[in-house]
Amino acid sequence: MRKLRMTSGRGLIALAGCVLIAGVNATDEPGTSDADLARFLFVPVFDILDCTQQGFIEAGEIDEHLPILFNPLSRGETRILGRDAFVTSEDADEAALQEQLFETMDGNHDELVSAREFRDTLVRLLDEMDSNGDDEITMDELQFGSAAVVPAEE
Repeated sequence: MRKLRMTSGRGLIALAGCVLIAGVNATDEPGTSDADLARFLFVPVFDILDCTQQGFIEAGEIDEHLPILFNPLSRGETRILGRDAFVTSEDADEAALQEQLFETMDGNHDELVSAREFRDTLVRLLDEMDSNGDDEITMDELQFGSAAVVPAEE
């Protein structure tokens, strides 16, 4: 099993009592767009999702690695994630991103996020970050969006 590679900078998220995800970049300011949420969530775990080290991740890899991503958050007990277990940062900017991400994942607005809601949100955010439409998300697409991405070859 690969270990999570921690990165330095803003956005350190402590979830379920343990540090799981590190922030994207010391110069990044938290935002509210889906692209900001995707960066906040995926950049630190890119290497876990890209376990074959191909330089990109695909939506299918979310399903493959869902237990690694979700179970520690829900503590593996209930397969449900409550707001208090997800929004844990003492930093106001990080807590705001955690709060928005929780709201985005809570599709039925019941104040709980199921493994299905978590998975569906991850897949949707990845799809939105696929700037060139090749069904593969590179680190450049995550970090820089469409500004730094060359369209896929047909």
